[in-house]
Amino acid sequence: MQSTSSLPENTKIALIGGGNMARGLIGGLLGNGANPALITVSDPVAAGRAALRGADRSPAQVGEAAVGRGED
Repeated sequence: MQSTSSLPENTKIALIGGGNMARGLIGGLLGNGANPALITVSDPVAAGRAALRGADRSPAQVGEAAVGRGED
């Protein structure tokens, strides 16, 4: 599938919080061709992380503190 995203091809995206707004952003990004392997979500709530992991189209990395540890 050819990317239709206006983001540069290797843009990494990190979201803090995996609630409704994050899920909407993720859905829009993936729907426009963003690479899910480049999306990371950090959410302190286990149920929120589980919901993201169980989504049809989910980001590659979902964790409690995956964002902000200096990870590249």
